[in-house]
Amino acid sequence: MQLWATWILYAVLVDLTDAIAEVLRCPFAALSLEMVYRRLHFFTYAFQRGEAMDVVQYLAADAKALRILKRKPQRDPPPSRFAQLSLTLA
Repeated sequence: MQLWATWILYAVLVDLTDAIAEVLRCPFAALSLEMVYRRLHFFTYAFQRGEAMDVVQYLAADAKALRILKRKPQRDPPPSRFAQLSLTLA
């Protein structure tokens, strides 16, 4: 029973993330499944206060603020000229 519940939750989460990606017009891989799952409670509180009715629109509206979008990988800075100098004589 627990295994089936886990698979169903995962399927719903993937479908929800795909719908958010469609609204944002970005690839599915650009969104974090974990962060979508973790931010569902924000929608729950907004829904209870009457501020939001659609979970997809709510999460897509503040995707950057809610950190649903994955960060772009930062490139390593080019090595410094001084890092290559040997400060000791062998």
